[in-house]
Parts: sequence; structure tokens; C-alpha cells
Amino acid sequence: MFFLPKNEIVSYIDTKFLQAEKISHNLELDNKFFGYTGKDTNFLYEKNSVALVKNIEINPYLFYNTATLNKIKLQGMAGSVFPSKIENATAVYSVLDPTKILLNISGDFGKAVGYFDLMSFMVHLEVTPSSTLKRNYSFILKNMKKSNKKYIYEYKL
Repeated sequence: MFFLPKNEIVSYIDTKFLQAEKISHNLELDNKFFGYTGKDTNFLYEKNSVALVKNIEINPYLFYNTATLNKIKLQGMAGSVFPSKIENATAVYSVLDPTKILLNISGDFGKAVGYFDLMSFMVHLEVTPSSTLKRNYSFILKNMKKSNKKYIYEYKL
């Protein structure tokens, strides 16, 4: 794993997937013993800044892979319609469940746990909203299904 061409992998993902969605970034990965790290990454959509990510850690293992993003600051349109600080977001892929990527996100909005289905390209999140989200961004919650104290968000890409 240590000798994988990490920046070439990022470049491949960028040219094959992200450019088709008009997404760009300035991510440069550094080797760590078992994974890769990136710092101060800016993500853009149609050349407009969408998010700044302080730290990115990617751990590719044989049967289990994780990607963790810490200290995310949403900018532009995303930052104006949603609480802008996300403390961490983790994505986990396992060959034991090869059709789903598990997601765990927490920040000023509260906490979201769910998955991305690789077969249907569907995002499913169960959101436990914070008081800030309930008070200042209640219009977001109105577009979600409510189940007990959680809200269900589903989006098909």
C-alpha cells in the first residue's frame, strides 16, 4: 500500500468522475505508514468554492477501506443554506457489503448516519438534528421524512 501511486489515483478519479460532475480540487496526498493524508483541500463546483477541508485521511486496506474528512467548512451556496461547520465525515467500504459505502457525519447540523448504495446511486441518511438545525434551518427538515426523533434524507444521483 505504501508504494501505490496515490496522486495518480486521485488524478484518475478526477478525470474519470469528478470532471464529469464539474467538481475540482487541489488535493495532494502524502504517504503515511498505512494510508494517505491531505491537508487544506479546497473543493470547487463549476469553479466556485463549495468546501474547505482541513484534513483528509484515506486508509486503503485489502478488505476494508476508510476515508475521513475533518474540519469541513462549507462555502458559497452550500454554506448559506446549511450549517457551515462539519466536524468530521467518515466513509467506510467493506468487501463484506460490496454494494454500499457506510457514512457517518457530524457537525453543527447534528449527526447523520447512513449509506451510499453503489447499485442504485442512492444516498440514504438518518439525521438527528441539532437545535441549530431545528431553529435556523427548519426549511431543510421540512423536505425530509420524519421517523421518531430522526429525519430520513434520500437522494438519487
